[in-house]
Amino acid sequence: AEISNSLRRLHNAELVIAGGHEPIRQNLFAFCVHGVRFVFAAETGRPQRGVGTACLAPPLLGHVRGDDGEFVWPSPDGTERGPSLEPLHPCAVAASLGSPPLHRKLALVDAIRVGNERTRSAAVKGLAKEMGVG
Repeated sequence: AEISNSLRRLHNAELVIAGGHEPIRQNLFAFCVHGVRFVFAAETGRPQRGVGTACLAPPLLGHVRGDDGEFVWPSPDGTERGPSLEPLHPCAVAASLGSPPLHRKLALVDAIRVGNERTRSAAVKGLAKEMGVG
């Protein structure tokens, strides 16, 4: 029932095609760029070990200089150290460890959530490429 309710909400928000699970990429991209940092406000914490996200994960890793956006999702499975950032969903860390494409997309969304203007701009370009839009 919860999955059906979630799909109905996504359809009503025009983020998925009616009657299916296929995302409307352009709308989802617009939400990630303009809405996700307000709906899923970043919760940051003390430095700890975890899985790199935002600028500590591909595709921004090594491309954005400075400390801005260098966060980790707290996890004993992680190899990075940095300020912690709560993921969008509790299952995001485990899911991304098994899927590098998902990890890249979630890290870019995190960079949009927590980064400065330069970092957000780089993340938007990277997310457009990852999602095949624009």
